[in-house]
Amino acid sequence: VIQEGLRWLNLPGKLSSSSTVFIKPNLTFPVFRKGVMTSPECVEALVVTLKDYTGRIIVGEADSGGYNRFSIDEVQQKTGLKNLEKKYGIRVVNLSRLPHRDIRVAAGSRDIAVPLPELLLDEADLVVSVAVPKIHMNTRVSMTVKNLWGCIPEPAVRLRIHPFLDQVLFEVTRHLKQTLAVVDGRYGLNRS
Repeated sequence: VIQEGLRWLNLPGKLSSSSTVFIKPNLTFPVFRKGVMTSPECVEALVVTLKDYTGRIIVGEADSGGYNRFSIDEVQQKTGLKNLEKKYGIRVVNLSRLPHRDIRVAAGSRDIAVPLPELLLDEADLVVSVAVPKIHMNTRVSMTVKNLWGCIPEPAVRLRIHPFLDQVLFEVTRHLKQTLAVVDGRYGLNRS
């Protein structure tokens, strides 16, 4: 199904064998939960499909947890995503550990600095947001654009700028070269 969708979008015309593709799953809990997180099987299926286009694939997420921070390295290990490195020759990264720089976001009368990994700003030719359909207190529904919130490397910064969610997400997507949305829709979350 993923392969058919990427062909329908004419992905071969948008990528070359030297293109770098970054896959951003939704890993919002310390252990895998259906409907809460992108399934490892979905990420693996996407990696397998993208290998037809390029060998330069990176899967990543930033540390998470807001008030109760947890290491995304442990989540990547527990869910089996780290095993994809050896199995397919890709990279699995923690965005919180990578160099970053600020983008500027106009939020009402304020100008706020939002850090983003240089990997996403400079290296990734395509960012694929792989989300799970969920409801959300601030945006009603949370899908692939909201999933990019997890690219901001510092959980404390995400908490502080949450009131400016819409403006920040707009600027994040505007600063990425090319984006693609994939929804892992086998399970969803219909309550908080």
